[in-house]
Amino acid sequence: MIRPLGKVLHVTPSKLLVVKIANPKNIPPLGVSITIGKGDRSIGKLIDIIGPITNPYGVVKLISKDLEIESGTDVFFIVPRPRRRRFIKRRRRR
Repeated sequence: MIRPLGKVLHVTPSKLLVVKIANPKNIPPLGVSITIGKGDRSIGKLIDIIGPITNPYGVVKLISKDLEIESGTDVFFIVPRPRRRRFIKRRRRR
């Protein structure tokens, strides 16, 4: 499932993206994959949330330094699937 994260404010010299998070109530967990289009491949991972609680920004580390992303580009995040818990059957002692 893909949800909108926000818009790219700028790209730092070390090729990190600073993203203005659109919905402060829907902040994704750190480490989620970030895409630039719905259904496109992953371009990076969310590594930090900075700024005030009411107006947060996300920092995204790009997978490839060769990507050219402009300011104002909409970015999305991929919601991770919950992991299934495995139950281990234990033998009873007699």
